[in-house]
Amino acid sequence: MEKIKYNIVPIFNDIAQSRWEDFAYIEGACDKDAGYIHDYSWCILGNYANDLKIYKYHFAFAAYHRKQMVGFAKGYLSDVPNETYLDKLYVLPKYQKMGIGKQLLTTVEKASSVVANRISLTSLFSARDFYKNNDYKRDFNGYEKNLAQLSNEIVPVFQWQKIPFAIKSNVEINRHLLQLHEYSPALVYVNENGEIDGIAIKSSFGQNKVWTSKDKNACKGALLKAIQKIK
Repeated sequence: MEKIKYNIVPIFNDIAQSRWEDFAYIEGACDKDAGYIHDYSWCILGNYANDLKIYKYHFAFAAYHRKQMVGFAKGYLSDVPNETYLDKLYVLPKYQKMGIGKQLLTTVEKASSVVANRISLTSLFSARDFYKNNDYKRDFNGYEKNLAQLSNEIVPVFQWQKIPFAIKSNVEINRHLLQLHEYSPALVYVNENGEIDGIAIKSSFGQNKVWTSKDKNACKGALLKAIQKIK
């Protein structure tokens, strides 16, 4: 199988119709390849765009090959305490078996571990082996997996105004800024103990903000570099 270069991009509070059209196209192509034929035009603004308004702590990632979206994963914080729910994960048939789905899944798990201890999902029959091979176990409603504690990593936090991560944060931040629409995405640096030693938020006017705990200058530089890459 030919290897390609691709990037996994976090999608923060993005309700652009073109983004959801890409999601719907990929889902429709995958379902058609699996033998499910549906008309997905109705859900472009219905299911996808409204998800950001309905669900708390919604998360989404997209995989890009050059400028083309070739896969995505999205979900939300479940009603079950300390659990996230992976709502959808699809990779275009042409780009499957290249490691893209696994990388999307791993990225989702890392982001989820900041706010939860477990992730659950309901799988299509054609994808069950994929989740089993990634250590997901069958439960009553589908599949689930206990999330490992992060160590020395930078991960995105979604719907960050809710700051569910503040409980285990070692960082004092300007709470007033969290209420301003100027700042949307957030990245956090998780230390070896699973605690947050750094928080970065991106400004639409270019004045990005970074807070770190004492003696953590190294993670400050890493956070600044990471937040600048987010479009």
